[in-house]
Amino acid sequence: MVEKLQIEWVKISTLEVNSGQIEGVPTNPRFIKDSGFRALVQSISEDPDFMSANPLKVYKNVVIGGNMRLRACRELKWKEIPIVRFPDDTPPDILKARAIKDNHHYGEDDWDALANEWDDVPLNEWGVFKDHVTFNPNLSPETAQGQVTEADINHAQTELSNQFVSSEPQMFEIICPKCGNEFNVKDPSK
Repeated sequence: MVEKLQIEWVKISTLEVNSGQIEGVPTNPRFIKDSGFRALVQSISEDPDFMSANPLKVYKNVVIGGNMRLRACRELKWKEIPIVRFPDDTPPDILKARAIKDNHHYGEDDWDALANEWDDVPLNEWGVFKDHVTFNPNLSPETAQGQVTEADINHAQTELSNQFVSSEPQMFEIICPKCGNEFNVKDPSK
């Protein structure tokens, strides 16, 4: 039998991030970097109605799915937020599975279709390409070994490396296991 969960709006102040406070359910395994968080905040502020189509998934008052969206909505000073509440008798193994499944995407992007049929929308701003590394060394199966110079390799290496180098300091999100407060700290190795 399928659970018929209803969307309800609750005070955002009543919700807690998953910091391991549910017995048998570990801390939320997801994190978000500063640039991703800013993009998420912008996305929600541009289309707040979409939150109703993708409410937070909550067990009691602990967010099982949507911890980053909770943070973003708090940043936007929301007072209420849409949720679906799992029944109190939901076993921990089901909650764990739902936490992972809520963030796992089974499909793959068709990069050709995105480039050619969706080129009129701001895909970069929506975070579509955040994990997609572009690298085209301009080689073909007919390229002979002698046609690639050391300079070509160095140039390609620099181009690829620049995709991973940021001028922003590397920050880590920390969640206090006692109170659930979230804060960022600078990477001490940088």
